[in-house]
Amino acid sequence: MFLDDIAAKLVADNVGVLGTSIFLSSAALIPNGPGPYMTISETGGVAPTRKQNQSQAATQRPTAQVLVRATNYVAARSMCRAAYTSLDGIFNTTLSGTFYLSITARQEPTDMGSESGTGRVQIVFNIEAEKQFS
Repeated sequence: MFLDDIAAKLVADNVGVLGTSIFLSSAALIPNGPGPYMTISETGGVAPTRKQNQSQAATQRPTAQVLVRATNYVAARSMCRAAYTSLDGIFNTTLSGTFYLSITARQEPTDMGSESGTGRVQIVFNIEAEKQFS
């Protein structure tokens, strides 16, 4: 799964720990502490690529949002920048057994303002990928 592959890359690059500071999906229960906490959520992507006269897609093109929240702006920005550095510009690489032609950031990390109810700052960027059909 795309999110699992992305999370494994971030953990391998010491950006955070899955289930402690990195969480998958918008339904994840985020701790109440100061953070930083990262949530990675699927954002739909675009249609897969096709080859003429073949019913199965050649590659899939998923996308995801990487959101970091923390009470301290510098901590949130630092974790988000580490994730951005880890994920932007990956080409022709196998992650968790899946071959990725590319993983790239769609934009620079952006301050999305305070999280409702907690006041934690939110820094976000989106990634897009092209991967072997699975």
